[in-house]
Amino acid sequence: MNAHDKGWPITGALEVQLDSDDPQLLSPFSFWRAEEAPLVVIECAFKTAHQTATVFWQRYGETSPGAEDAVEFPIASDGEFHQYKVDLASAPSYKGGLVRLRFDPVAAGTAGDSITLKSVKLTKRD
Repeated sequence: MNAHDKGWPITGALEVQLDSDDPQLLSPFSFWRAEEAPLVVIECAFKTAHQTATVFWQRYGETSPGAEDAVEFPIASDGEFHQYKVDLASAPSYKGGLVRLRFDPVAAGTAGDSITLKSVKLTKRD
């Protein structure tokens, strides 16, 4: 939402331009229990002046994430791939049944901002 990729074919990673206001990457609908996946691991490369990104989650029975359903984390804006382990369980509202993730790579996109995304996976702690 409010972002665009380069289209098909996708070769190894999704390249997304973040030049619109409030760019968001939305997962398909699914279902998982928060206690079974307290971490999300995101492997990507940022090209932006921003220094943080945010992951939101949508709770079962809700129509969208609430303001409290989010964790912000620091990013490296150097254009190199990094693996970000985001502790979703650090937020009090990350509990029970969940149905969707939303990844906001930047709060407000500007011309030239981009992300190259290799993977996003929910997992248990090491």
